[in-house]
Amino acid sequence: MQHFQRFSDALPLRALAFEGEDACSFLQGQFTNDCLVLTEPSENGEFPVQITGYCSPKGRLLALGRLFRVLNNRFVWILPSEVAAPIQKRLQMFVLRARVQLALLDSAVTLLWQASSASGLPANNWGAVSPDGSLLMRLQDCPVLGARSLVICPSSTLESDLIPKEASPQSPLVFDASQILSGEPQIRLSTQDRFVPQMVNLDLLGGVSFTKGCYPGQEVVARSHYLGKLKRRLFGVHFTTPEEPVAAGDAIWSSADPAQPCGEIVSLSLGVNAQGHLLPDQSVALIECTLDAWKGAMAGDLLWIEGHEDRALLPSALPYEVPTEVQEPKRPKL
Repeated sequence: MQHFQRFSDALPLRALAFEGEDACSFLQGQFTNDCLVLTEPSENGEFPVQITGYCSPKGRLLALGRLFRVLNNRFVWILPSEVAAPIQKRLQMFVLRARVQLALLDSAVTLLWQASSASGLPANNWGAVSPDGSLLMRLQDCPVLGARSLVICPSSTLESDLIPKEASPQSPLVFDASQILSGEPQIRLSTQDRFVPQMVNLDLLGGVSFTKGCYPGQEVVARSHYLGKLKRRLFGVHFTTPEEPVAAGDAIWSSADPAQPCGEIVSLSLGVNAQGHLLPDQSVALIECTLDAWKGAMAGDLLWIEGHEDRALLPSALPYEVPTEVQEPKRPKL
């Protein structure tokens, strides 16, 4: 497995492990994706990785991360540090008599990227076991940074044969920027319980199964899918960095209807170049907004963050197609 050209300092991500005879069935009854398709590492050390979410009974995301299977009865979920402990505590309440143990691991996660080539890497959304015991998880390619991967080191220090010894680590904010440019949202404490998975394009990212059994909020998620009533989506924007701070959860307004907000910020960061250097004057963000507001922005209407009317949000293309029309109902055949 090749070395990467660039890497970041440790990221604010935690690994939550699920282990026991009932680990798979427990996760199947909690998460939006179908964990039954996850297999443990093959003879060559590779394994599939899936994006999956955890919802409230209202069908709104409480957490979002990447799940993979280390052993037959052991799964690991990588999610933002700030939500990891509260989510572990919440999931623990539903263990009941299931034979599964939950534990936050003492590990460190870093971002690595190889702008020039992806040779020697697993396929997107696949992982591999490194000879030194660290785990590599291939993410979707970033339009700016190129091929990206997360490396999960066994200990709390960044020690892996994959990490370039001669390179200086970049800011962990590079990861946030790369996620935004790749169209992948992150759920923080400030945005918990606000978005149905489809509102942040989780279905477009392969993070929702509409054929698996029940999980918290499943009826709401299925109704949004099958009845074709989804009128909000996740879109990318860029703007000149304001002097006053902005944050996830801040309201978005449109000149087409200045009487009420049309959406909110889901994720934001400073921009980044291919070398991983942050761009202080340029910010990038993922916003959740109405389809009508977005179509208006594409036609010339102004979008702005509340309190920053002088900083227009300029549409940025995401690396996958986002529907801008209300979808036709997809009622399942009986």
